[in-house]
Amino acid sequence: KKGQEQARTRDGAPLPLGWREEKSSSRGIYYVHQATGITQWDFPRGPPTKEHLDADYQQRHGAKIAQLHPGAKVQFINLTFSPQLNGKTATCDRWDHTSGMVRVRLPTGELKAVKPENLLVIQASESRTNPQRLIPGPAGAGGSWASRRLVLGVLGAGAFVFYALVYARYHAEQAARQAADEERRRRAAD
Repeated sequence: KKGQEQARTRDGAPLPLGWREEKSSSRGIYYVHQATGITQWDFPRGPPTKEHLDADYQQRHGAKIAQLHPGAKVQFINLTFSPQLNGKTATCDRWDHTSGMVRVRLPTGELKAVKPENLLVIQASESRTNPQRLIPGPAGAGGSWASRRLVLGVLGAGAFVFYALVYARYHAEQAARQAADEERRRRAAD
């Protein structure tokens, strides 16, 4: 751009627009893209790619995004656009991949799009804290020892029947082989 001086490395090599060279006392030279804050060890060849931006965002916010699942109770923090919401709670509705925002539902039912860094998880959703029953059954029996014994009993009986059938088939094949051998011997003797 006009009027903007191109940055250079300590050795005088020109850097692509928006990049600057930094030096770490312990790890050496690295490069910083000023507009995005992305850092890298390799000499930059141009602006950061979408993949580079996505990887940087995931690295910075990945663990937090994993906690912001549907149903999680959250608290608004550090909002500058709607500071009246700071300290208020809401429920996560969904993650919007296209905008990088989390859709949260206020107690009034209103849906808001919020950056993940402006949300603090205060309670995981019910489905994450209480185990879900995969097979419906009577209430209270889902995790009891009696239901586990029933499942183990059914599985054990199934295994017993399977091995009994395999054993019966083996004996039938053995009997057929013995009969065929006797028939061959009888014909050979005739």
